[in-house]
Amino acid sequence: MAERKLYFPQNNEERAILNDILECRRRHQDIILEREKALRKRGKNRRAWLNIALELFAHRALEAWVKLNDSVAPPPKDYLKQYDISPRLFEECKTPPKYRIRPYNLLREYYRLSHFAPEVFSEPGLNILDLSSGSCANHEILSTLGHQVTLADFQSAENSKGPFFPFWEHYGIEPKFFDGRTPPFDFGTTKFDLVLCNQSINFYCEQDDYPKFIPEICRLSRKKVVIVSNAQLDNASRERNIIKIPKLENLHGWSVTEDICPETLLPSLLLQTSLEL
Repeated sequence: MAERKLYFPQNNEERAILNDILECRRRHQDIILEREKALRKRGKNRRAWLNIALELFAHRALEAWVKLNDSVAPPPKDYLKQYDISPRLFEECKTPPKYRIRPYNLLREYYRLSHFAPEVFSEPGLNILDLSSGSCANHEILSTLGHQVTLADFQSAENSKGPFFPFWEHYGIEPKFFDGRTPPFDFGTTKFDLVLCNQSINFYCEQDDYPKFIPEICRLSRKKVVIVSNAQLDNASRERNIIKIPKLENLHGWSVTEDICPETLLPSLLLQTSLEL
């Protein structure tokens, strides 16, 4: 996977926006200092990963903001505000650094929706299932637009203090837990207008089993499915390799379009049907 170049502000307005986004790093300053002090005690005089990651993904958020503001549906300025969530709670739950940045979470999902499912900005009252709810950014975006959103999570319901717990508490929601490793998935008899599966199918099954699991995801929808693949660490080379999605067969009535996620640059599938399901 090629190294991605960092986007830097091109003018004063963009510098001001980046400064707003970096408020997340300032909120974590005490924790960053604690981590870097611990590193020095171990003889490692370097920046903590939390410090590096919050800066890196702040630049990614800025890049998405700039590109989206040239689109048909620019994002609200409110997306640049930070979460009203304690950094200590993020630490307790071991939430990955990038998910602690509200602008990044919202702009990444907004970017994906504008690319793969622009109808959410014009069609009212869609019924949407997010199989990879993560930071619950799609919940915030889509429910604000007036859609009915079902959030799912393949973690165990017993793992209540997992990495995404701060978002469930923040939004006052509890996702529908399901075991993504054992189809069929139980979401009742509802057929959703749109099913989102972003960077999570690799947790459900091995790559060779994708052709079996993707039709199961399609079964949940009556119109459209979006699947964004993931990247995983190669233990030998220590490089992040893209997980490719294999060719699909036996998807009667579904068109399959190979694409690239505009924010992560990862391989993606857009699946659509015109059948009455």
